[in-house]
Amino acid sequence: MKEILAFLTLWWAALPAAQAQFHAATLKPETLRYRLLTGSTEVGSATLTISRDHTAGIIHVVESISGLFEQTATITLRDNATLQTLISHTVISRDNQYHQFKLQYANSGQRVTGEIRRPPEFGGYRVIDTTLPAGTADIYAVAPLFRASSLAVGRMIQFPLFNALENETGLARAWIARLEPVTVPAGSYDCFRLEAYTGNARLILDIDTQFPHRIIQQIVPSLDVKFELVAVE
Repeated sequence: MKEILAFLTLWWAALPAAQAQFHAATLKPETLRYRLLTGSTEVGSATLTISRDHTAGIIHVVESISGLFEQTATITLRDNATLQTLISHTVISRDNQYHQFKLQYANSGQRVTGEIRRPPEFGGYRVIDTTLPAGTADIYAVAPLFRASSLAVGRMIQFPLFNALENETGLARAWIARLEPVTVPAGSYDCFRLEAYTGNARLILDIDTQFPHRIIQQIVPSLDVKFELVAVE
């Protein structure tokens, strides 16, 4: 495994900085409901709602998580092949601490402005005005963008990201390792397994091989949490 990760690190570092292209139609209007598990214990739930404003040419993605912690992330994306992040608004409540991020992306993702409000021990209030690589996505847009990428076993995916929580830029990277069957409360699916990283944080995604390539299962090893699809509405 270490040898594979070392190879992938070198491969990703050598990739050109061309702006990624995505399949916007994959993000079809619907609501997906998930349960959160730690081991076999259910510790919360999540709801992902996707909607479109055809007049404005934008897609809204809202993810709400409750239970283990409370979080609502609202992302506005441009409804074209760039799926460029335009607006990001995230509110997190955990251990009686409140965090809020309001960001606007401009110039094809090459600039982010906004504000962050966090408890004093996490830096307190901060204004954001940062220059970014072209095509930078907000960290909360990463999972939808992986889903909307061209998917095939062995393919590598990479694009720049901005993480307001850590106030840092980085890369979203994924390797489509294999096909695997996955069974969740919503049913059984043949999935692409993505071994992914957002910055240094590892993420495992099982994405349905069938259009619209919903995320069937998501594992966050650092939190010991698994998201399993329960229903599609």
